[in-house]
Amino acid sequence: MGRIATCFAALLLSGRSVQGDVEVCPGESGRWGDYKCNHDETNRVCANLLDSAGKPLPWGSESDFWELTGQKEIQWDKEILSNHGTSSCISMWTTARLILSVGCEDIHINCKASDILYIFNKYQYAGAELEPARKCLLDACPRPFLFVSDSESTLSALSEESDASIPKIASANRRAGLGQTVQASLASGALVIALLAAFAARQLRQVHSEQLSVEDAAAE
Repeated sequence: MGRIATCFAALLLSGRSVQGDVEVCPGESGRWGDYKCNHDETNRVCANLLDSAGKPLPWGSESDFWELTGQKEIQWDKEILSNHGTSSCISMWTTARLILSVGCEDIHINCKASDILYIFNKYQYAGAELEPARKCLLDACPRPFLFVSDSESTLSALSEESDASIPKIASANRRAGLGQTVQASLASGALVIALLAAFAARQLRQVHSEQLSVEDAAAE
């Protein structure tokens, strides 16, 4: 029963579209008040843009984030440092393009401060072109909310609308076994309820009998 509840919670979470529970993105400005990357529709990735010395972190062989995205003229590294961090909330679509261009190993994502589930769902329905970006998220970030095989780096589908190239959570046999488990659990629960009801009825009859005895004795 606990596993069923976990599956149901995961399915509910997979449909959210507003805010996920994420940690503070260290270095993010106070534009949203709480320094988190879970507010607007695109800036859901907390990216590490500076190294420990406060210098732009290479994304790829030589270029940094601002060079790769053509934003060198508006580079906001000083703002990040003034916020006592090395990171900033960036667009998940920009992140996807960078994954496709420089590879997953050169992408610097703070997973706990990024709204990974929200991002993954957006990538999932964006088409096969973003499959490398989806795979990158699975490889790079923790996956407690997803049912993913330890021997595979692909996501099990969470709905009927999932990409056909992504394997389903369970085989037909496994689903059948799960159904039998559910039926057995329900049957056990019904039996327990019936036993409790019988016990309660018996106790009520006993109490009623004792009350009648007391009333008869008082009448005599």
